Amino acid sequence: MEAEKTVQEFFKLWFWNFQNPSLNQFSNLYNITLAILKYFDEQNHDNPDKPNYKNEIETILPKLFYEPVETLSEKSPYLNIKSKVNWNIAHLEWCYFRDTKFKTKLAKEYYSDSRKQAEKQMLFLQDIVSILTLFKAEMFERIVKILLDEKLDIYIPIGTIKEIEQVGSDRQ
Repeated sequence: MEAEKTVQEFFKLWFWNFQNPSLNQFSNLYNITLAILKYFDEQNHDNPDKPNYKNEIETILPKLFYEPVETLSEKSPYLNIKSKVNWNIAHLEWCYFRDTKFKTKLAKEYYSDSRKQAEKQMLFLQDIVSILTLFKAEMFERIVKILLDEKLDIYIPIGTIKEIEQVGSDRQ
């Protein structure tokens, strides 16, 4: 019973962060997804009939987090970023939050190193939004996969959704 409650709380936290527009929203989604995968990987460790999430934990998720431009460009033909910058999700979410939450926009393009060719190092806000949207979709895909693999029936109370909406409206 305690394990079931833990799983419910993990997923409630995940869904809360999925809709919570905070500075660390995408990093939080990554960390919680990783925690959920580790939890189920440990639970399924001795059962060969259950899914193994080791490859997701050690390879796929870190690559998505630390090399999102390259990784997501390979997966999505619609993501057309000319920049050679490969900032991690923490860098991208900080720039996104900075330039969408302040009344005075601080920058419209981002340079990782001014000594290199500007065209190869430039990232635009629309590129950052595209990358973060695809990253969020990847995290959601993993959560749905876990729900299906583990045959979980997750209850997200309606009150939680209202609380999420309230938090979002308070910040604007």
